[in-house]
Amino acid sequence: MKLSYLYAIPVIFLIYILLDIFLFKTNKKLFTYKRLSYYLIYIVLYITFINHTTFNNFNDSYLGIPSGYWFVFVTFIGSFFIAFLLDIIFISQRSISEITTKGIKLSSEDRNVVEKQTNFLKHFNQIILAENEIIQNLDEYIKIEGINYVEGLLRFLKNQEDINYDEIQILENYLNSYFKVQKSESKVYVYSYDALDDLIHDFQFKHKDFTTLQKALHNNKDNRFFIADWNTIHKKSKDHHILCFCYNYQVLGKNVIIAIESRYAVEDYELLIISNILKVYETYLFISGFKVEMALENDIQS
Repeated sequence: MKLSYLYAIPVIFLIYILLDIFLFKTNKKLFTYKRLSYYLIYIVLYITFINHTTFNNFNDSYLGIPSGYWFVFVTFIGSFFIAFLLDIIFISQRSISEITTKGIKLSSEDRNVVEKQTNFLKHFNQIILAENEIIQNLDEYIKIEGINYVEGLLRFLKNQEDINYDEIQILENYLNSYFKVQKSESKVYVYSYDALDDLIHDFQFKHKDFTTLQKALHNNKDNRFFIADWNTIHKKSKDHHILCFCYNYQVLGKNVIIAIESRYAVEDYELLIISNILKVYETYLFISGFKVEMALENDIQS
């Protein structure tokens, strides 16, 4: 039984590949052409094998079909299965990039998505832990030149020691502690709104970058809404991101600009967490202020 006409299949297959490359120019990935070429070679080898097989001994039939055709069918299924396994292991490498468990199939793309989600959850967990740490241990992170805030403020007000009491610097140190607890390389800078020109100069912004913010503040918009478009100024370069936002610092009774320099873009959810931290921070300072007033009054009475 001669099956030479089957050679038409790889010829048509080869013509399709060549047309796809040079005429249709669908720009398939090299990997795709690699697999097509692999199966083309397989088809040629299989047809060659069939055409060199002697069918004289296949005189029986089963279900009305000559045993020779059954041989062709069975050997094709068997050889194709082997070829497919070789494709999986050596060419597509699906043994690594695909996992099938209990009917659930994860492709390499799916695994990338899962990996990104896992990294996100790890990062989010670090953020929550950092928030909890610096809120639950405020006394450890809010200090005046390394001294407990209440004690340092008392010393400053009593002029007992030459203490540099800089409220903006204290806030900046506290916010930097939040990122240090995360083991993040992000850095926070706090500027008085009056020093906006210094911020623009330090980070090479343009004055027009802050036009929308300035107009919003002029119209008395609530600049505690951190994720508002008018209150977030972004700058991205190859190596880092810079995010600036305005905050009404009630302890000082004026606006400040908080700039966060990091390797990754600070997302909206982290801004909301930072807003929580700032709220707790200010509450702590107000309570500390009452403690200082009471301590001063006790000193006067005594």
